[in-house]
Amino acid sequence: MSFQPTKFPSPIGGVPNPHDLAPSVVFAVLYALTIPLAVYRLASKNSRNLFIIASVIFAAERVVDFSFRAAEAETPSMRTTKFWVGWLQSAYAMGFIGLAGDVGNIARAFLLKSTRAAEPPLNLLVSSDEERAAFPKPDDRAATFAQYDGAGVREVFMDEPERRAWIERYGVVSLVMRLTALTLGGVYSGLYFDGITDHAKAVTAQRMRYASDIIVVVYLQLVKAVLIWALFTRPKRVARWPALFLMALCLLLSIPALYRLAAMANYTDSLLSMAPGSLNSPAAKTVFYTLHVAPEFVVGTLLLSVNVKKMFGFATWRGRASGREGRWPPRGFLTY
Repeated sequence: MSFQPTKFPSPIGGVPNPHDLAPSVVFAVLYALTIPLAVYRLASKNSRNLFIIASVIFAAERVVDFSFRAAEAETPSMRTTKFWVGWLQSAYAMGFIGLAGDVGNIARAFLLKSTRAAEPPLNLLVSSDEERAAFPKPDDRAATFAQYDGAGVREVFMDEPERRAWIERYGVVSLVMRLTALTLGGVYSGLYFDGITDHAKAVTAQRMRYASDIIVVVYLQLVKAVLIWALFTRPKRVARWPALFLMALCLLLSIPALYRLAAMANYTDSLLSMAPGSLNSPAAKTVFYTLHVAPEFVVGTLLLSVNVKKMFGFATWRGRASGREGRWPPRGFLTY
């Protein structure tokens, strides 16, 4: 008779225990406070855009997730049921991928915008110091397309279709990576509970969550690499601070991704175990809230706090190729 191991991969975040009640309530309240901001961003014509839709959904979902987690902390019978275990593992495996998707979509559209030709100015020479001071400077958010020299002469940038095609290819690759990571995360969360008693399913679930997380880590580095490439190769066409903002978000999202990779190496023999490696101890829960939950909250809040439409110049992006002047998004624009 073959020997079947009694241990299975420890659940990320452990199983909610009494010491999970306070942090769960705190984060449920914090996410609830971001809901009015999310509603405002979607309702206001000046800030409404498709690029933060996953962040809006994420904020609402996390209110539900942490409310359930608080309920489980107070109700022992909920902690080891298939539905609740699978729900929370799914939320933690797939939630931050949505945030990463928003960041990647913004980066792609931002870089595509930098490849468009600039409109020629009506007056090339400006003698007034006051008027010259009003021109966008190289680091300004509005300076994506055109810059001005010291004499007030506008430098008009040519359209770059070849560079735009490469950015579109990056968008396709990033879309495939995100969809693959989401699919693998869904498979993992669907198999996880059965893996407690079925070694083969436990092995499959473990492989799925490793693969999903590794893809997300690579994806985030890819977004950063493309932004760095754009800053170095087109320093006058790519506004610096918006690009650095996106890179900072990628760094923050890398924290929960790397934490998950480290936590996945742990195994336990019971969902309720408090032994080392079970991820149920107070110390393990502190690390979970600090390295997984907190960075997600910061990224989601930052994406909702800034006016993405204005910061990245999407409000003034005209879809010339589509013939829909002044409308957003232009026809044929794919929000990967």
